Amino acid sequence: MNFRETKEFENDFKKLNKKFRSLPEDLERLKKLLTKEPLGVGKHFAVLHNSPSLSIVKARLACKYLKNSTSSLRVIYAYHEETKEIELIEFIELYFKSSKAREDFARLQEYLKAHKS
Repeated sequence: MNFRETKEFENDFKKLNKKFRSLPEDLERLKKLLTKEPLGVGKHFAVLHNSPSLSIVKARLACKYLKNSTSSLRVIYAYHEETKEIELIEFIELYFKSSKAREDFARLQEYLKAHKS
């Protein structure tokens, strides 16, 4: 499984990493899970867009820093299923749920427009 990040995601990550120091470790744990289950499992994953070669998924990111908090982090990522040998997950957005209620719809539309199949 290959992982990539958009520029916007990198900016989101840098900003939130200052506040939540366990974020790099938390993201690595998510990557390990996504290697086994690219679309996630359970109630903490929701498919926002689905086409034959591209799925966009919103996932709740378990953050050690927020163990007892009612809010949590969300990650929006795209799963590109090219072939069974080559798969790609590209992280699009990362946000703190109590600071922002929903994902950036305009950013998702821009991503879909750029990756039309």
